[in-house]
Amino acid sequence: MKRLRRWLLVVLVLVISLLVLAFVFISPITKYLIEKYDVTYTGRQITMDKLFLNFFTGNASIKGFTLYEKDGKTPFFKCGEVSVSIKLRKILSGEYDIRHFTAESPEITIVQKGEHYNYDDFLDKIMGPADTTTKKSNAEPLHLYINNIAIKNFSVTYTNTLPYNTVKLQKGNCTIEKIAWNDPVYNIGLDFGVATGGEIKSKTNYNSKNGAFKLALDVNRFNIAPLHIYLKDYMKVNSLNGAFSTSLNIAGNSNNPTAIAAGGNLSLDTFTIVDNTNEKLMACQRFEIKVDSINTEKSLYDFSTITLQRPYVKFAMYDDGFNYERLMTSPAAASGVSDSSTSYANVFEMTASYIDELVKNYVINSYNADKLLVTGGTVVFTDYTLEDKFQYVLDSLNLLSDRINSNNSRIAFEASSLLNRSGAMKGSLYMNPANLKDLEMDIAVSHLLVSDFNPYSKYYVATPFLDGDAFYTNKTTIRNRKLDNQNQLDVYKIKAGKKVKNSTAMNIPVKLAVSLLKDVKGDIHLKIPVTGSLDDPKFKWGKVVWQVFKNLMVKAASAPFNLLAGKFGGAENDYKEIVFSYELQSLTAKQEAQLEKLVQLLQKEEEVKLELVPMLNQQDETEYVAAQMARREFLNMADTSVLNPEQQKLVDGLSLKDSAFDAFLDKKIGNTRLQSAQDKCIQFIGTEKIAARVALRHQRRRQAITDFFVKTKGIAADRIYFTEYKGPDPLSRNEPPKYLVNVSMPGEDKVTEEKEPVKQ
Repeated sequence: MKRLRRWLLVVLVLVISLLVLAFVFISPITKYLIEKYDVTYTGRQITMDKLFLNFFTGNASIKGFTLYEKDGKTPFFKCGEVSVSIKLRKILSGEYDIRHFTAESPEITIVQKGEHYNYDDFLDKIMGPADTTTKKSNAEPLHLYINNIAIKNFSVTYTNTLPYNTVKLQKGNCTIEKIAWNDPVYNIGLDFGVATGGEIKSKTNYNSKNGAFKLALDVNRFNIAPLHIYLKDYMKVNSLNGAFSTSLNIAGNSNNPTAIAAGGNLSLDTFTIVDNTNEKLMACQRFEIKVDSINTEKSLYDFSTITLQRPYVKFAMYDDGFNYERLMTSPAAASGVSDSSTSYANVFEMTASYIDELVKNYVINSYNADKLLVTGGTVVFTDYTLEDKFQYVLDSLNLLSDRINSNNSRIAFEASSLLNRSGAMKGSLYMNPANLKDLEMDIAVSHLLVSDFNPYSKYYVATPFLDGDAFYTNKTTIRNRKLDNQNQLDVYKIKAGKKVKNSTAMNIPVKLAVSLLKDVKGDIHLKIPVTGSLDDPKFKWGKVVWQVFKNLMVKAASAPFNLLAGKFGGAENDYKEIVFSYELQSLTAKQEAQLEKLVQLLQKEEEVKLELVPMLNQQDETEYVAAQMARREFLNMADTSVLNPEQQKLVDGLSLKDSAFDAFLDKKIGNTRLQSAQDKCIQFIGTEKIAARVALRHQRRRQAITDFFVKTKGIAADRIYFTEYKGPDPLSRNEPPKYLVNVSMPGEDKVTEEKEPVKQ
């Protein structure tokens, strides 16, 4: 009996000793074996500062764990400490119950090269070749429970080599209440900071069996600057900045990622894009969307408010297109890869792909926004296609729509803005949500400085404007792709400058046209209608407006008399011509009244000049003068160019068919019965003498007109000039002589049929 007890004691001592030895040496032995065969089984080198295993309590921990890259020098994964606790007694019953799993300060570095990652080889080694066979297994699933998972203070460094970009997540924490083989629902809490700025928190409820999930996401001022490298794939820009924040509740299913329901807020602060000339391309102080409800599957998009504070947009026109067209590029061009099919992770590309899938799957036909509000906006437009740079700034731009609803018959927008620091604009837009090309637009512009548009006026009509305050209203209606555009332009105190040399400009006497278009108060009031079909490929609104403008100017300059009659009163012919009878060599009261109206024009428009062109039938004038001179010879009157009234009455009273007068002529020229009385008079007096007398009469009429303007009315002599008519007789027989009146401006050519300008 004593011997048995002694043996039992020896066995007990041996067992205890073995357990002690196992407890003492199992950890270093395991650490040794792992570090010895790590490359063989994982393809990677592993080091640990300390490994602790306790088979009695089921606890294990590792300190200073490092998994290296393939080169064996660069850490791929590091962790300060990993601890785990398992209920050992349950293993005997086939259950693996891990009471907790904790990882302290893990660090992982992920590198992406195209479609490959720096951990691909490690996974291939661990997982082995993929099993392509489809075998149905009846084996009992592994009864695994993992409780209280906590990953504390983790950091993830992600580097994409094409395009090159690095993002680091830091100070992260992840908690999972449990992972159980018989419970498909996971509750995951996650929070981390981003090294470049921003904090992200989320709580996720995920059902691994049916794919349903609920996500509560909070993002606080995430700096979007790291996304600049991806934006460069599409636009040649130098920088992208902004702080993105959101608080969203999202529900969906991972098996159908485009079917989501969401509500919450999204905002973007201090957003800026700088173009490749280091100038702001776009910016806004704050962009915010408050989402009441989005349900893509039910095609429901309900927003509370959409606000945009102090937006800024820069537009620029160059000879080869708009700045946005010039800035656009492609991922292949930006990366230098010739194969455009090369794909890599680009957040904008992925977003666009997701939206594309969303549009393919669901029709967006139900939307609502209680309020759309834009405040304090700025739009800068610069045109470099002209000889002089044109820049125009819309600031203090505000836009409001109280209700945007797909069920409304029309959506209303109200807008206002300051124009280039001098003018103001107010307008409204009404659109049919079922057909956005059916619309009505009313715009009113006030106190627009005409001189601001001198780069255009110099380019197209070679004339700058020195002064002018413009008011403009526009009413536009588009129905069934038919445009009806009514424009009213009122310009006050307008003053055109001297013409400039410009090969691109239309030859239009702008100064003259402006002068004539002005009313007696010196203002211009024009109605400019534009109509056309949007389906007509030849119809271009801007070109049509310039053509209408040209037509108005040409009409004003080439046919000004109707305008003058409307401005100063009287009939159009009162300004168009001054009619004389052949006996007149001085002005009548009626002719002076006509000239008085032209005097008003000259006094009102100090740069206007009058051109008078004599129009007469040379044969009529010759016959009249010859008859007058021959009858005076017959009546024994002195050969003077001017007769007193009594003499003129006697001369006019003598008929050319008077027998005594006819006999007188026959005696003077020889008896001939075959000539007319007029021909006899011409032969009797002589053509040279008649021509001299005709010229003298013409000179006296001309002098009478000049004296009235210059001596009587005080008009400068250089503002009245006469131009001789060259060509065949412009008047028919028996038509009285006259002076045609043309209005002109110094330095401007007469109006002719013009070609279109070089550029439109």
